[in-house]
Amino acid sequence: MTDFPPALTTWLHETLRTVAPIMVEALPSRSNNRSYRLQSGATPYILKLVHPKREAAIAHELAIVPYLHRRGVPVANVLGVARDLPGVPETAVLRTYLAGVPASEGFTDLDAGAREAMLAAMGEWLARVHALPHAAVQDFWQFPEDTVREPADWSTNFVQKKVMSDLSLLVPSGALTDDVVVRMTQLLPRWAAGLAETPVALAPLHGDFYLDNILITQEGAITGVLDWEAARLGDPLWELARTQVASFGDTPADYARFLTSYKRHIPIAVDEERVARYRFLMAMGDLRYAVRHVPVQTAERAAHLIRFWRQLVEAPGWS
Repeated sequence: MTDFPPALTTWLHETLRTVAPIMVEALPSRSNNRSYRLQSGATPYILKLVHPKREAAIAHELAIVPYLHRRGVPVANVLGVARDLPGVPETAVLRTYLAGVPASEGFTDLDAGAREAMLAAMGEWLARVHALPHAAVQDFWQFPEDTVREPADWSTNFVQKKVMSDLSLLVPSGALTDDVVVRMTQLLPRWAAGLAETPVALAPLHGDFYLDNILITQEGAITGVLDWEAARLGDPLWELARTQVASFGDTPADYARFLTSYKRHIPIAVDEERVARYRFLMAMGDLRYAVRHVPVQTAERAAHLIRFWRQLVEAPGWS
């Protein structure tokens, strides 16, 4: 098998109900979790060993995935969870395997027709998640640190917290010019608070819906959506902003096709100005990350943020 601790090997055999050898392939990971592709006979599985610091996030995801699986949403269903196995400091999570490659890898190889169909399916798929009944999921779809039950909670427990947290680090960092800092400090908290008084239609969000987390076939059919750790109740326009930034920043025509499909499948008005402001908050987060972890990128991200800011404050609505 591999050099797994005996307790983990035993648990895998018991969970899969097999005594046959289990083939193991380590998978790349960008987090402190460890992931493996397992093969038992002809059936593949995915094993993730979740670092203790990520336990709250994985517990949150494990509450959501079975609900989605029961409703036919293509997710990697959970087959077993083991904590406190001897010799294993992490939580072991065994899932079904979803075929396909990340859309970020396979998207550029699609022909024009398949690309169009995939973008349409992607929009429909996200609309399907956002249309899940709010009342049915609100008790377990909450992100642990940001409880949201009313539109005002989205403003106070998420947007305002993010604005103030980012400003508290960026203002003293020197990454931004003084005139920009003054205006941001005046206007951003006011706008974030004002969301409590605007018609924000809360919906269940995936939280990280972009091409890396979408699996597709060679023909562009979506086979599954991964990584529900960041799922939360919130403003669906936040999700659209995240998807636009992470997947279509350099291909606005592709985003337009995705958005057209999304709008066709859900009765949510898309306020482009609010989407732009959310995109700005994401750019603030990118700059904050650079200041803390990648100083060499700070100047470039700060210049981008300042250009974006000046476009925003020239638009109607700021005061």
